[in-house]
Amino acid sequence: MDETMIRIRCKSCGAGTIVSITPGTYQSVACSACGAVLVEFESLGGFVYVLSHPQMPNLLKIGFTTRQVEERVAELSAATSVPGPFMIEGVFASSDPARHESMIHGMFAESRVESKEFFRVDLVEALRTVTAARPPIFERRIF
Repeated sequence: MDETMIRIRCKSCGAGTIVSITPGTYQSVACSACGAVLVEFESLGGFVYVLSHPQMPNLLKIGFTTRQVEERVAELSAATSVPGPFMIEGVFASSDPARHESMIHGMFAESRVESKEFFRVDLVEALRTVTAARPPIFERRIF
């Protein structure tokens, strides 16, 4: 895993605290001088997304990306085999998107369409299930 080092300046005492950020971790950082809590954060590995398509009723695409979701959706929508743009129904930040996607695919195994990332599942049920696995960063856009 790659590490990034940052310095955080304490608003209480002005001291600088150096923090190592490791992908896929949750951290709470306290000031090295006065002990005040400076920040709590989760280092993200990517996103799990839920997409719909107006030409594919009753099917949802549930996948993951380590890039911005909009980039991935634009790429999927540009494919010549797709009849128009996908719609983003939900975006879920993840410290380990491949693992979370696999877990969610397992939960919907009976609804899966021929070993693809498409599922015959109600949108509300899908969003509730994925939300239970990861808190959402929710958007809805057409690409």
